[in-house]
Amino acid sequence: METVFDSVIPRNEVPVVVKADNGVAADLATLEQASANELVMLFKLLADETRLRILHYLMQKPELNVRTFVGLLGQTQPAVSHHLALLREAGVLQCRRDGKHNFYRLAAKRCQAFLDTAFCTVVDRGP
Repeated sequence: METVFDSVIPRNEVPVVVKADNGVAADLATLEQASANELVMLFKLLADETRLRILHYLMQKPELNVRTFVGLLGQTQPAVSHHLALLREAGVLQCRRDGKHNFYRLAAKRCQAFLDTAFCTVVDRGP
């Protein structure tokens, strides 16, 4: 019987999970439903090219304003603001207002570590 994985992984290379005597996979941690839901939401959020580019730019500069993103991304201000709002609401970005400008930065070191891994870069953030 053919599976959806057959086109990606040839049948003779499908990974096999070694099971313990009781039929349960040995030494595997479970993923709690709440954690799984959070990860799904995060990956859906990051599954957009514009939002990935925003995060990539913020790895290079500690803080950028909306107008700068508009120029870098080649998109309208409302479109950029929408993406920034989604990232902010998800807790990935923090925002501060200075006069008429909103400045955005990465929210936490945990977020930074994830992005360093995702983009395979090391950015010196200082102490």
